[in-house]
Amino acid sequence: MVGSLCFNSCTLQAFTKYKTNDLLGAVKAQYVAIKIDDINQENGREKYFKFNGKSYKYNKVNLGNYDNPAYYWVRDGYTVKIEKDKRFPKATTDVVVKVYKQNENVNDAGLLQSYQTLESDGKITTQTGYNIQNADTGVFGGAVNTSRTDTPWYFGYNIDLKGNGSYDTRVINTNNNVKKYFRLVSLENGRYKYNGEDVPIDNMYVIGNTLGVFVDDMGKLYTGNVYGDNNEVLMTAVGENNKYYSY
Repeated sequence: MVGSLCFNSCTLQAFTKYKTNDLLGAVKAQYVAIKIDDINQENGREKYFKFNGKSYKYNKVNLGNYDNPAYYWVRDGYTVKIEKDKRFPKATTDVVVKVYKQNENVNDAGLLQSYQTLESDGKITTQTGYNIQNADTGVFGGAVNTSRTDTPWYFGYNIDLKGNGSYDTRVINTNNNVKKYFRLVSLENGRYKYNGEDVPIDNMYVIGNTLGVFVDDMGKLYTGNVYGDNNEVLMTAVGENNKYYSY
């Protein structure tokens, strides 16, 4: 529903320069780990999720303990571990979920993966809901701390406009600041642009089925990290179907 939002300085032409079917909400089979919201509704120890007509096996894993269980569906062939590392001051949790391939032959077909890096101390992890790292390759896949796998505007996205690590600008529709801090990109001659300048995939995000960039108070492209409220790092990747996803 790209045409349902209009941001500062946008025109009808800005909405029509890229195809709306190039912007998709991610599905569970594109994630390495998906939290189970209600364990009573999820029977069995394994489950299959589909993407592009193919099915992928997931195993039920408890990342918590007996008194405080935290169940996830984890892609077959991956090991999941929880670590503590608060990524920005206002994060609601210090939980980081790291994911490792059990061997080099593990099937990663369909998974969203990104090669982009973070402006940090090198402790690179990612994702909507929690952050994870495929340690043996440096490729970052997705995990979510709810059963949802999309990136809607009622999630909070935190950016560091002061450049001091405070991340005190929270972009969310309930703050009425989406129009100020998120702008559309256009597709011109095969290149995505903002204000006439090329924009790399590292700085583009699909939020609410809208492809755009975060900007500062002056409308200048923001190139720093984007954190979700729950200690995640937002990243964007091109799926194997050549569609754009943020996760």
